[in-house]
Amino acid sequence: MPDHQKEALGHSCRHHFYLADGFTNFNHGSYGSVTRPVAQYQRTLFERQEAYPDLFFRKEYRELLKGASSGINAILRSVDFDAYGSAEEPPIVLMLSTAYAMVPFTVDFLKKHVGERFVPLVVMVDFPLSSEQAIVDAVRAALDKYGHRGVMAVFSHIASVPPVILPVERLAALCREKGNINVVIDGAHALGQIPFDLSDLADKGVDFYVANAHKWLYGPKGTAIFFVRRSKHDTVRPTVISSDYKDDFQGSFEYTGTRDYTAFCALDACLDFRKRFGDAEIMAYLKKLADEGGQLLAKNWQTELAAPPEMSAAMATVRLPVSEWAVAERLQRDLFERYQTYVVCFATPLPLRFVTIPREDVIVFASDGRELPPDVDPTEGSKRMFWMRLSAQIYLELSDFQLLGDRVLELLREYAKEMDAATEADARRVSDTVRIGA
Repeated sequence: MPDHQKEALGHSCRHHFYLADGFTNFNHGSYGSVTRPVAQYQRTLFERQEAYPDLFFRKEYRELLKGASSGINAILRSVDFDAYGSAEEPPIVLMLSTAYAMVPFTVDFLKKHVGERFVPLVVMVDFPLSSEQAIVDAVRAALDKYGHRGVMAVFSHIASVPPVILPVERLAALCREKGNINVVIDGAHALGQIPFDLSDLADKGVDFYVANAHKWLYGPKGTAIFFVRRSKHDTVRPTVISSDYKDDFQGSFEYTGTRDYTAFCALDACLDFRKRFGDAEIMAYLKKLADEGGQLLAKNWQTELAAPPEMSAAMATVRLPVSEWAVAERLQRDLFERYQTYVVCFATPLPLRFVTIPREDVIVFASDGRELPPDVDPTEGSKRMFWMRLSAQIYLELSDFQLLGDRVLELLREYAKEMDAATEADARRVSDTVRIGA
């Protein structure tokens, strides 16, 4: 479609999605939303699949990956930890405190149920951030001491909460410089939100990259891409071995059992849909809307953003003007129940998220590069803050952010009146008690 015929972005795009009437979705980042053209194309593939099952399964489909979590699990579960480190100095698996919960949970699983010999190393990231340099410096401090024991480092390209763009090129280069460390990038939020070049990332030291297509690319649920450096192909195998298993990288992942593969086959339609607007135009619109919407809310609420604009893309993170988590939770619930508006609220500092690994078995570096004693809670002494994560999208406009900001202030005023009334009632009860006692 010629540039002058490209469709406009904003509320006029809403009809391309299946969103319910009256529902305002500020959480596109969690589950995405497939477009009608893509879903309709997938339906035609489904009918073809059911019309000639053998032809479809044996000839037509090609699987990519069921999701970023599947890719990370395949990578971590394939590592031969015994090939790294020593009994005295076991290998490390490095991550940031911003890692998606799936990462520490998988590490926890490997330690408890598989009995793998390694030590988790977590570098804390404090918010609000002023720049990416603090992250790079803290990771460098950790690698200066433990890089020689490294086996794996897992970094998000864009963190889930807070949704900041991390300097993955610089972090990968550090890992290459400091030790024999395999670098895994969790790009779950990157595909369709920011431009990136896998060849360039590989040149910088990235060995593995996974990214979801159902979030920001408008693909069907559970679709993803999976990049593995060619020299690492023999080191990774899928978590499911099927009856069609082949002893090569692509063949081992290609078929993992009989299920509906039409979601993967429909990804071409995602690219066709984006051409209606222009890929660069979509990313620019989302970036501009997230920046302006986040700044508008921070000004109206008299708070701040979690990171500078250069560290964000299509998601804004604004500090809520509240001092208790219960109020943030209530806001999230009331916004949906009263106004059919969905947002994500969360708290910082982010805790260690291991299930069974005790604190003393985790190496932790503070955001300033200090290694913390094993009996110190890394969140101890940090000010607790509460934030709202907001996904910009092509079906939203700045007026949606303005309305959200007004409704949050309206709800907070209502909560304050309730508290004042409760305080007055408590005061009357105390006065009555004193009078009766007298």
